[in-house]
Amino acid sequence: MLRHSGVKPHECIVCKKCFTQKASLRVHSLSHTQEKPFECFICGKFFLTKSNLKKHAAKHTGEKPYQCTICKIRFTTKSNLKTHLITHTGLKPYHCDTCGKSFRQKSHLQAHSLTHKPRKQHKCSFCQFVTFKASTFRCHMFTHTGERPFQCGICGKSFTTKGNLKTHMLVHTGEKPFRCSICGKGFTTKSNLKQHSVTHMRKKQHKCTFCNYTTFKTDHLRNHILTHTGEKPFQCGLCGKCFTTKTNLKVHLKVHNKMPYHSIPLRP
Repeated sequence: MLRHSGVKPHECIVCKKCFTQKASLRVHSLSHTQEKPFECFICGKFFLTKSNLKKHAAKHTGEKPYQCTICKIRFTTKSNLKTHLITHTGLKPYHCDTCGKSFRQKSHLQAHSLTHKPRKQHKCSFCQFVTFKASTFRCHMFTHTGERPFQCGICGKSFTTKGNLKTHMLVHTGEKPFRCSICGKGFTTKSNLKQHSVTHMRKKQHKCTFCNYTTFKTDHLRNHILTHTGEKPFQCGLCGKCFTTKTNLKVHLKVHNKMPYHSIPLRP
């Protein structure tokens, strides 16, 4: 009854903001104490509300209850589905007040708005790196200090950026959020999806002159040709052993890391 009457009898003693329900006041009060009582049992992250924890937990379980009725792609949250639906309409509801440019997502508009504001330039004292974003600058400094402040709560591996940690977590959850619009195959990163998309494009096919092997990628053909010529252009600097690909050399170098120093053969 109070909800419809407009009366808000529950007042916050800190900021004097009023609420119609006592439960809403309790949740609001946590914003002043910085308390986050709801913990994810998988990664240990804390949340302000039970609903926020539920949304987060879907990332670990892979559950996607919200489905697009047009293309059948599923999403973990209702807000993500709502944002996705805009791509089918072609609408760009978020407009920049300064230049009039339009965007599909509010976050894209917020990022664009920064281009109209005078920003402080951050210069690295160790190298020539320069950026306008303080967060980017902080992440860059980690490359000099060696600090990795973002740690995985499951395996303990550390990362220099929150984005890298987020990508790493997909290894544990098995989630593949980036899907090919042509064949539906899923990928853990956007770059992997981009590489896969090339296979659907009408590119020049490269054929091996020695056998029936064909590929769309020139580097794949070059590596394949080496199996016929016997050439091994990638050499280990510790033992002198040679390999056909850089990847095989990298795998081999791990062997030396496990060996005692005195047992590593020296090159002549």
